[in-house]
Amino acid sequence: MMLSKHILKVQSGFSLIEILISLVVLSIGLLGLGGLQLTSLKSANNAHFRTAASIAATELADRMRLNPSAVANALYEQEVDRAVCSTTDTTKSCDGDNVCSTTEAAAYDLKMSGCGRTQGSERSGGVFYQLPNSTLAINCGTVACEAGVEHTINIGWNEVDDDDEGTEVQARSYELNFIP
Repeated sequence: MMLSKHILKVQSGFSLIEILISLVVLSIGLLGLGGLQLTSLKSANNAHFRTAASIAATELADRMRLNPSAVANALYEQEVDRAVCSTTDTTKSCDGDNVCSTTEAAAYDLKMSGCGRTQGSERSGGVFYQLPNSTLAINCGTVACEAGVEHTINIGWNEVDDDDEGTEVQARSYELNFIP
């Protein structure tokens, strides 16, 4: 009888090796969850970029539809330069009660699409500020841009690759084809 009590006493409880193995398994699981969270954050950020490009292209298309004279004169057909966002740019503001010519309205539309709005030191919108290394171009392919011809708005940017191999960037673009 004495012997059986001694055997039970030795075998009860956890050994240190069992605890160590369970800690290793738990830490591997937590590392996997951390990697999953990182991939999720990359994907959410990239989805935000695609959404911002889509909204900016649609907004510019709407602005072009509101200015058919500028479309007919091919005033929108260009690659928008980041220089329009500089503080020394002299593009006339066409907001509110300001009266603008067709040319001034087209220049203002392109500036708003590229640079967004500025209120004090705050900026909102604009592909050059919402998307990394972005570009904005409007063209009509091989034909002259005029009313009734399909126009293409192309917005390009760089985003971090979704794989877990590091921080390589890939060039992405959003293209909107429409007839103003």
